[in-house]
Amino acid sequence: MCFDVRCAQLDEATTQQEKSSASDADDVRAKIADLTEENRSLKRSLTDAHTSLALQRSEVANVRAQCEEKCYELNKYVRPPYCRDEMYAGRVACCPW
Repeated sequence: MCFDVRCAQLDEATTQQEKSSASDADDVRAKIADLTEENRSLKRSLTDAHTSLALQRSEVANVRAQCEEKCYELNKYVRPPYCRDEMYAGRVACCPW
């Protein structure tokens, strides 16, 4: 009789431990799913930021090129007093950058 009681207690303890392990595993799976979704969202945000940065860099390059062209056109007609001879010899004569 004592043996049957002890077996029943062991079975009950094993069952509880299995339920606890299953619950822990479910918690870990849920956490992994949440982190995976957050990772995807962050990757999308990073890609959007890279795209935006590339567009802004392109726009800055275009504006700089336009400015250099205007500097060149202006310097063909009026040589600013701060220009040195070496600077004036180049295509973009005296652009400050």
